[in-house]
Amino acid sequence: MNTSTGPEKGHLLVDSGRRDFLSIVALTGASSFLPFLFNACSKTEQFTGTGKAPFKVWEEMLQAIMTSSDYLPGKMEKLVASNNTEAMYNFVKDEIILIPPESRRLTGMGTKTKWGIPSVLRSGMATPREKAELLHAMYQKAGIESKIVFERTNIKPEQVPAFFYRPITRNFDPIISKSQFQSWENEMGAPKESMNKKDIQKDYTIEANALGERILNNINSIEKYAQEFDFRWDNYHTPTVEFIEEGATKYAHLFDPDIAFGKLKNDNGGKLSDADPIEENKEEITIRLSYRNTIDPKREREFVSGKWVTKDVIGKQVVINFLHGLTLEEQVVTPIGNVRTFTPALALQAIDENVAYMSERSFLGDPFTIDGKIIKLAHQEKAQVDGNVFINKSNPELQKTVTDLNTKASTGGYPIVKLNVTAKDSTGNFVEGLSPKDFLITEDDIPVRALMENNQRTPKILILSDASGSMPEPYFKERMNDFNEKLKNSILEKYPSAVVDFWKTPSSLFTWLLKASQTSYDLVIYATDGDNDDDYDPKKLPIYQAGPPTLILNVKNSTSHVHLGTFDKMAEITNGNVIDAKDQVQVLKEIVEKIDALEIPPYVFSYASADKSKKHTVEVNIDNSRLTSEASYQFPESASRGTNGIIGIYLELNIGNNKPIHRVLAGWDHKNELYHTNKDHALAVEGLLFGKVMLAIEGEGPTLSMALSELLKSKLSNRSWGEAYLDKDITKAKEALAKGVIHVPALLIPMMSPLQEQVTNESMTFASGYKMCLVKTIVGINQPTISSFDYLPTSKYVSMAKNKTKTITTTVLKTAQLAIREATLFQNSTYSLLENTKWINKDVAVEEKWLKNTITYENGDYRYWNETVFRGNENIKLFDRTADTKAFWKINKRTGELYGIMPDGSGGGFNRFEDQLEELDEIIDMYSKIFDAMGVGSTPIGIVTTYGKTLVKLYAIVSEVIIVMDASGMDEAIKEALMGMACEIAKDIVKEITGEAGEIMGGLDQMIGLMAGDENNPFSCS
Repeated sequence: MNTSTGPEKGHLLVDSGRRDFLSIVALTGASSFLPFLFNACSKTEQFTGTGKAPFKVWEEMLQAIMTSSDYLPGKMEKLVASNNTEAMYNFVKDEIILIPPESRRLTGMGTKTKWGIPSVLRSGMATPREKAELLHAMYQKAGIESKIVFERTNIKPEQVPAFFYRPITRNFDPIISKSQFQSWENEMGAPKESMNKKDIQKDYTIEANALGERILNNINSIEKYAQEFDFRWDNYHTPTVEFIEEGATKYAHLFDPDIAFGKLKNDNGGKLSDADPIEENKEEITIRLSYRNTIDPKREREFVSGKWVTKDVIGKQVVINFLHGLTLEEQVVTPIGNVRTFTPALALQAIDENVAYMSERSFLGDPFTIDGKIIKLAHQEKAQVDGNVFINKSNPELQKTVTDLNTKASTGGYPIVKLNVTAKDSTGNFVEGLSPKDFLITEDDIPVRALMENNQRTPKILILSDASGSMPEPYFKERMNDFNEKLKNSILEKYPSAVVDFWKTPSSLFTWLLKASQTSYDLVIYATDGDNDDDYDPKKLPIYQAGPPTLILNVKNSTSHVHLGTFDKMAEITNGNVIDAKDQVQVLKEIVEKIDALEIPPYVFSYASADKSKKHTVEVNIDNSRLTSEASYQFPESASRGTNGIIGIYLELNIGNNKPIHRVLAGWDHKNELYHTNKDHALAVEGLLFGKVMLAIEGEGPTLSMALSELLKSKLSNRSWGEAYLDKDITKAKEALAKGVIHVPALLIPMMSPLQEQVTNESMTFASGYKMCLVKTIVGINQPTISSFDYLPTSKYVSMAKNKTKTITTTVLKTAQLAIREATLFQNSTYSLLENTKWINKDVAVEEKWLKNTITYENGDYRYWNETVFRGNENIKLFDRTADTKAFWKINKRTGELYGIMPDGSGGGFNRFEDQLEELDEIIDMYSKIFDAMGVGSTPIGIVTTYGKTLVKLYAIVSEVIIVMDASGMDEAIKEALMGMACEIAKDIVKEITGEAGEIMGGLDQMIGLMAGDENNPFSCS
């Protein structure tokens, strides 16, 4: 065997066949920062996959990658099979990096574990006890009698750094023959163009050191904050492996590099004792997903939450899904603007686990609509939609008793359509209790997925109360609450199933009346003194008139012509009435009489319809179209999205007893934007619902071969539907795809890999916490599409070095690599925003009264600077002295850990794509514009959502409160959609790493998708 490398870092000499493979892999940019060595062995294994290409070839490539020496699980298995005790010992001692169990000391080194053996083999890093546990497990697997003991040592603090300062080179050297590579080219098709040559050895350390030095030059007396590492060794609890070989008892001391195999540290008198049980890391991670709406933006409500033992999710991902539940057939006929109902899910994605494992560790919330209705599912005691309780069907043939069917269509807040459906029997009595499956609804002859909101006569009443200080005492604060409660009881006494809701409003009477007019309530009651601080807009008249009638309560019995003019106009535009409300007893009586006079239908359906350009015809069918009823409607030209509904979605992350981490996933930032909500917030929320979010969790990060193997495994998860599709069995392909697939973003490879030069002969930097990131795409609706990456402040990097100053400066320099990675892979990053600016330290800014002199209180950004940058004292912060950008550097005072913080509060970068959707009513046929904007072709949204999700329990989606559409006969359209997806499986790596769409790139993707020019091959992307 002959291995040859040049003397300079990054120089590579390999035979031409392996060079081809290496170039194709390395050119992804994913692996470009790691050293490469190929072993030019005389004999290489020929890998043989199964099934059809490309899956057969991907399987062979996976087998090849697992032969690399940095694929530690594979190397461990080979060593176990060899039964060579010394080789196993050398592997654990010399190739597994030693890390302390705690951030600043070696306390508990004899018993504490960090992430467990699977993660040790993933990252190649282990605590002292984990090292001993790994070797013990290897010996046991090889049939060698062994146990872990505590060795009594006399190691002095000055000897300990040498145990940790042991740099290890991880070689990526899969064993692949030239003939194997040629067979892949033959099966997949050779590249049509030469590959774009990129820097194989991308080195982040040079730029990171320059950035780190500039940061350090802007910090005074940094050593006064630093904490030194306590190198005192626990000489009573050194974990050592005792084993039997050829009848002799031997020992494996794993820490002092000078101790020979089989010997103890103190071989002439060292005492031994039985090792104490290990202390498993039982720290938990909790994720909470929540939202705010336009009606009560101060209140945050939970969508869904989930909890996991943190070490069990190392190397896994939590996919934050908003499942729309449309079948493939339904997607083909449903305009994207009509997708209204979603189910929030926290889905654990575990590449090597089965469906049951993932499902048991995934969490679903209640479905919700974009306009803010919450659906309580039928698996609970009783199904509910927005507070409406459903009654059970009295008999299975109830629909056959219906002899008269009537439908009335009206428009609520755009794009919502409300259908009041009345069903009566031959005697003229209402028929209540029918289920959604008894109905079929079409609009302009196209099936729609309508939400049944109730199936009994359920009055829905909304009470708005002016909360201003000028309200009279009987209607002020608590007395208003008393009145509301009396009114609610009066209504429920006569209509037990009624829904009565309350909104407190400011004195912007016409603004809040407009909000109420865009709801599905049957009656609105507005209690106000008539003082008004906004104006009526005549252009909104069609919206007011389309809503429910309003009773205006003149709470002061005011005779002011200004007040009376306001009351009369409010009643006129909503087809309502004005009631003198000084006598509350009389008012309660009049309101109940008004409710009695309402025509309350037993069935209310609602759905979204994006097209406001024409008049629509809705047809409601019952009992297999035995009875049909039609209605028509048209949205006002002035109708627009975003007035009501969800305006912010938020993530809260808790790890153990640490301070919670908060992120605004989309929409309104309630901490920095006060209460100035607007339409753009609602559109950003919609963009998130149609986009994707993933939380990736690591310890130190995987070796290159481990990361690449998982990327291939995620591609192979498409095999069931992909091979069925290649066999032209569309039915089987649909069924297989419905079970879900796994998607590992290629972006995780460069962003979540270990730090470069993490261990040197003078220092060591390690994550004492967990490396986590959010990968997110928000589809642009009337704004650019954003693809972003966010390092969460959970890593807690610290360094071990010779003194306090070196400890903290080393961490600054090493963690600056994260900022450089962001800048390399994203158009916008903290580095790019601050690179050409003059920085000021927050401490200096406080002395200079910078905030007062630069950002006036009236400035809309004052709250951001005061709350985000200046509040708190645990971090050093550097930012642009001119405040042209709100990005800043955040450095932990005690450790030196560096994060670049973007203006939105995230720790990462983003790419902005100017492609965007216009108003969604323009998207009528397919979802192609969204995916053009995302750079993933014309695949329908549901298929891409399936592509990016774990297998989770989907029973929530087929709840009885949602209509089952009849959209059969769509196989040809689905066939085209699957073809688009097949292409995207190949292109996503290049897209995610380079941000370049449409260009044929060199890289791992080109290796595993060497596309033949056959236009009939769905995986060709030609």
